[in-house]
Parts: sequence; C-alpha cells; structure tokens
Amino acid sequence: MKKAAHEIDALPLADRDFALVRVWFDRAASARLPDVCPEDLRAAWAGLLARARINRHHLVSRERLSVRAEMSRILKALEPARFAEFTTLFAQHADVPHLIVTFLALLELAREQLVTIAQAEPYAPIYAQLTGGPAFALAS
Repeated sequence: MKKAAHEIDALPLADRDFALVRVWFDRAASARLPDVCPEDLRAAWAGLLARARINRHHLVSRERLSVRAEMSRILKALEPARFAEFTTLFAQHADVPHLIVTFLALLELAREQLVTIAQAEPYAPIYAQLTGGPAFALAS
C-alpha cells in the first residue's frame, strides 16, 4: 500500500506540477445569411414573369436595352441602403424584356462579386446586397 501510495504521489498533479489554463474567446458573431439556391431564384423569377404577363402590351417596338446600364442602375439603387429585396430591384410595371435585362444584370453583378444574393431561411424573401466598399464603382 505504501509503495502504491508513493507511485500515485509521484504522478503529476494539476496545480502542483502543472497549471490548468482556460481561455475565453469573446468573439462577436456576425449574422451570415445562407446562400440562395438556384431553385429559389427560379421561383422568384417565375413570380416576376407572372406579374409582367398581367401588364403585357401588344404594341411592338424596338428598344435598345443595355445590361451594363441596368447593372449601373442596380448598383445605384443598392448604394443608399446597401441591400434591397430582390423584387424591389425590378420596375413595378416592367415588361418581359426589361425584366430579363434586369435579371441578367443582377446575375452578372453576382458573378463579378459586386452583389451578394442571399435569404435568411427557406421561403423567406431574397435580398441583394453590395459586397464592395463605398469607394468601388462600375465603369461609367
């Protein structure tokens, strides 16, 4: 028993032979929105097209539409608040060609990583948010 007690006493003990260290990390977690899946974008796009079909005109005319100009318009629309709901980026009474150009401009901005598209949870509104700082600008 004495030998076993001496062997146990020879083992290292906390606070006698070494110190326990506890570290507390106080890190502020930023809210990160989950990525938007293509199916959510498709559903939002289908809703916009359905709304546009209600306002369809039968006058045929040729318009010059520019994706680059629409990209600039979206960036300017996002600048004051730095984010906006997906559907608010589209003109309320826009026809299908304008909706398509706006949608392509938004996808191009996301591809160029100037805009992030996200939503808080499934079936929640989709938001577009600027990713660059206030100093970035699209070529005028």
